[in-house]
Amino acid sequence: MNHRPGRYRWRTAFAWLAILFLVASLPIGIALADAPPRRGFWLDLSAGLGLLGLGLLVVQALTSGRQNWVAPDFGADNLLHFHRRLGLLASLLILAHPIVMFTADPSYLRVLDPRDGWMAAAVLWTLVGSLFAILVSSFWRKALGLSYELWRLLHGGLALLIMALAVGHALAADHSLHAVPQRIALIVWMGLAIALIVNTRLYRPWSNRHRPWQVESVKPERGDAWTLTLRPIGHDGLRFEPGQYAWFTLADSPFAMQQHPFSLAGTARSAHLSFTAAVVGDFTAALAKVKPGARAWVEGPMGSFIPDPDRSIPLFMVAGGIGITPMMSMLRTFHAQGSRRKVDLVYANNELGDVTFLEELEILEQELNLRVIHVLREPPAGWPGESGLVDENLLDRCLPPPGQPTQYMVCGPEPLMDTVEAALRDRGVDWRRVYSERFEVI
Repeated sequence: MNHRPGRYRWRTAFAWLAILFLVASLPIGIALADAPPRRGFWLDLSAGLGLLGLGLLVVQALTSGRQNWVAPDFGADNLLHFHRRLGLLASLLILAHPIVMFTADPSYLRVLDPRDGWMAAAVLWTLVGSLFAILVSSFWRKALGLSYELWRLLHGGLALLIMALAVGHALAADHSLHAVPQRIALIVWMGLAIALIVNTRLYRPWSNRHRPWQVESVKPERGDAWTLTLRPIGHDGLRFEPGQYAWFTLADSPFAMQQHPFSLAGTARSAHLSFTAAVVGDFTAALAKVKPGARAWVEGPMGSFIPDPDRSIPLFMVAGGIGITPMMSMLRTFHAQGSRRKVDLVYANNELGDVTFLEELEILEQELNLRVIHVLREPPAGWPGESGLVDENLLDRCLPPPGQPTQYMVCGPEPLMDTVEAALRDRGVDWRRVYSERFEVI
């Protein structure tokens, strides 16, 4: 029997990279449509770096993980990592633009002097400061003690400010974009990127205002975690595939800044939604205080961390800690469907008391075609299962035979993900069959 190799395709990957390259290079194309006079290699290179950085800002708006139609097959996890690294590249290109220019012709340093033109100088200094602020806050959010809500507000505001200032500077420079059609084209193009951000931060909450949810129950779980179950109020709920996630807001208004992404942990096709979150910060610590009847809002579903629809393809799952939640959605859905699909689950935790859903997994192991392999870092005396960390030796004991058309699902903290992905790669597993969902992307 021939099986599909998975969601990833070289052809699809190159197609999306080509699309994103065209998006990024469009400002350069607009400039070359009515090419300005040459000013020498280094000054022209400086202008090109700035325009390419400007184009990458548009790509950033596309790859924020909130646009389901952008590279959907590659998952939010991969897309957000791409987004972070591309953001760093865009910032470096924009910062390289003045450095190369000032090195090639120091007379341009006058643009930084407010006495020579305070508005132009203010725009440039604010742009540079905003670039540093968005980079530092994104890569070192926790070290700076920024809450997720504050970071999200800061990130969105700085992104809009950087785009507006960068376009303003490009138009004011009046060299690469000297013709009116060029200016209009750039404004329209960058306006689309700004519109994507406004759509995410303002339009979607506004359009969601007539689809409220209500907290039905708040349940403590093993591993210092809480499960919230929501029911729809006045609408038919949310259809999703097991393994997907959604953005949840627990507030009276959908415009509240404390919107957080969580895997959908319940059975697909159920009218109710549930998510389980471990206590790792201020927001999750407050879940225990949420009262039944509280108002909630849901945006989704999102993500492509979903099992292959071909039920003859076995699943090999590796979960760490609360990374079990998308797998629980799959297992609960299989149970509701009466599926006999073969599933192996390696589930790593520190202690036995940390094993979220332990009792339910024991029941599912009896009623599904499921093998659960618990791995405890600090096992109790007489523990009969696996102990220590998930490493290559453990995986060698648990992995299916080579050549079997298995789909691999991996979700958990970064060290676990790195170990498992490297081990699967070293053992010749087709990368298109490995589905990953990482924690701590931001």
